[in-house]
Amino acid sequence: MRAFVALPISDELKQAVGRVQGDLRSRLPPHAIRWTAPHQVHVTLRFLGGVNSEAVGALGLALDGACRTVQPLELSLEEFGCFPHLRRPRVLWLGLKGDLEPLQHLQVLVSDAVAPFAASTEDRTFSPHVTLGRLRDAPEREAGSISRALAGFSVGRLGAWQAGCVELLESRTGPAGAVYTQLGRFRLGT
Repeated sequence: MRAFVALPISDELKQAVGRVQGDLRSRLPPHAIRWTAPHQVHVTLRFLGGVNSEAVGALGLALDGACRTVQPLELSLEEFGCFPHLRRPRVLWLGLKGDLEPLQHLQVLVSDAVAPFAASTEDRTFSPHVTLGRLRDAPEREAGSISRALAGFSVGRLGAWQAGCVELLESRTGPAGAVYTQLGRFRLGT
């Protein structure tokens, strides 16, 4: 099964993310973006790739041990950006503020705990964000208009939440997009 480890965000912030996506939709060409469903928005801590279903129990124990060493985090969604950059946007995102140093520490602990179970390695630097959407392949001229439309876009502070748990999720791709199933939930702190 394809799995990943995520930090969930509050339902109120998921609604705020949906409003930001609506604002962006009005600025961009139709069908230019494959949007993340607001109810599925999360902070990915570690993508695992293929995981043996028989290893889920041991994987959960490893995650539980890592999560207990980090206290709940105070985080907020506050800024808009693009990967790799605005001139050539591929991924639209909202950035996090708040307890970022402990969040970075949690990500390292989680990554180390799940490494024996992961089919893939993670060589990118962790950049805490939630993904709003991904650009579909677009002709060069359309990519330029998308970049110009995004240049003036910004968001203020959308809201804050206390991150008190980490989730292990299975991802299945279907005709309507990805469907996530929770395999485990692990509380932060003792």
